[in-house]
Amino acid sequence: MNGQFLRACGAAALFVVISWTAVSLTAQVATTSSTGVSPRSTTGWTAPRTPWGDPDLQGNYTNKYEYGTPFERPAAFKGRRLEDLTSQELAAVVRDRQQDALDRAKFFGGDPEGRIGNSAEFRDIYEVTKGSRAWFVVDPADGLIPTLTSEAQRRNAARLQTGSFGSGPFDGPENFSLWDRCITRGLPGSMLPGGYGNSYQIVQAPGWV
Repeated sequence: MNGQFLRACGAAALFVVISWTAVSLTAQVATTSSTGVSPRSTTGWTAPRTPWGDPDLQGNYTNKYEYGTPFERPAAFKGRRLEDLTSQELAAVVRDRQQDALDRAKFFGGDPEGRIGNSAEFRDIYEVTKGSRAWFVVDPADGLIPTLTSEAQRRNAARLQTGSFGSGPFDGPENFSLWDRCITRGLPGSMLPGGYGNSYQIVQAPGWV
């Protein structure tokens, strides 16, 4: 792939990780409050650079602790911003989110009555109380995605649906999306937490991410 394009993707990925999720560098040691939220400070901070001068995006990242975090602001917080929430409110939010995730886990096996259950050890649902966000969208300030324009709705409807979410053909791997083929959910999808696979390693070389 083109190096400039990949650098842009890498920068977009980093922006999404930092802006929408609670990012944890595996080598990072941080002091946290009782809610699991690391204090934020940019005083004296300088963005790191690679030896060849590009922004250094390399590292191991995870947003597994944000499993179940709603994308948009919940109705219960209407009229409020993320920074308006107290640490006590956030602690209550993530505690309820953890319990909800555990309550739903017994239905993973497909039994509508939850009697069969399913192994959930590989799913990122057991440490949600370390989450640090009540929702993801910060711009617009109301935490809600604006309604699509009529033109955007038209373009969206005209998009070709491929793979498992389309109607075929199913003649070969090229007929399936990269998501179907367990390669990537794309951007920003790959940066948003799902049931599993929520850790990422970014590596760089001159001209490549």
